[in-house]
Amino acid sequence: MTKSKRTKSAATKPKGPHPSSSTSPGRSSLDAWNGTRLPATFEWDFPARLLPTRRDAVSEACSDAMDHALVDALRASYAQTGPGAPSGAMLEAQDRYHLSYGAFLRHGIEANSLEISCGRGCSRCCHHFVTSVHALEVLAVYENIRRRPDLEALIGQCRKRLEDFEGWNAFCEESYPDLTPSERDDLVLEHYYDEGNPCPFLEGDGACGVYGDRPMTCRMYMATSPKEFCEPENVTDERADIFTLPADESVAARLERLDRAVDYWGHSPDFFRSLVRLHEWRTRWTPEG
Repeated sequence: MTKSKRTKSAATKPKGPHPSSSTSPGRSSLDAWNGTRLPATFEWDFPARLLPTRRDAVSEACSDAMDHALVDALRASYAQTGPGAPSGAMLEAQDRYHLSYGAFLRHGIEANSLEISCGRGCSRCCHHFVTSVHALEVLAVYENIRRRPDLEALIGQCRKRLEDFEGWNAFCEESYPDLTPSERDDLVLEHYYDEGNPCPFLEGDGACGVYGDRPMTCRMYMATSPKEFCEPENVTDERADIFTLPADESVAARLERLDRAVDYWGHSPDFFRSLVRLHEWRTRWTPEG
């Protein structure tokens, strides 16, 4: 005998506050930044050339500034009374985090005597499926676009990119059963990139439509080789030089805590997936904003 399934709808949802509005024990006791970063629990692994993290005074000061900003974002998130739009304090702290990373990146580039070939309008990297995005970054982008008249069209394009990605995911699972999940994931991303889908926020002149709020993953990949070596058919050429300089692993450990603190909609590190989920959540539960 099978059990009947109760249909879930807005009319039958449990009454009371949404679970995401609850406050975790000890949240209000978070102190201001004490000058000590969290211990790193992993080592970076990237598909691009990885510049070594420098330990000089400038780099360490930038890393401290990033960590300080993330602690401030955490404290601001704990002051939120419930899910919804991020506070100005949260967004201001994230801006400081991104600015500090920018200083860290510029110093690393100068210290390694690199000449970057990237520039406005190049946009080849804006055809990747965007992953490794953090929850507050998704909130910031959504705040950037939620009052635009083309919001629904932008979210529709995000859904389309997600459908394309899932199609390649299904193809690779069926076509390459002997590969490891990690190897298949890499192939899915390669196939998606080969297809040439532009980011929904890429504008006609090749500029980013949410440039000030773009996620960290969109900031940290660069090239010294001519832009033709960023084309899908040339990225494996030995003359292609694409590199990344991520923040210190200790800063990433703090980011993980911030992700858990601000997520209320089922955040995914996949940018388009998380934006779609956030839009659907906000449309249903906080349609007034």
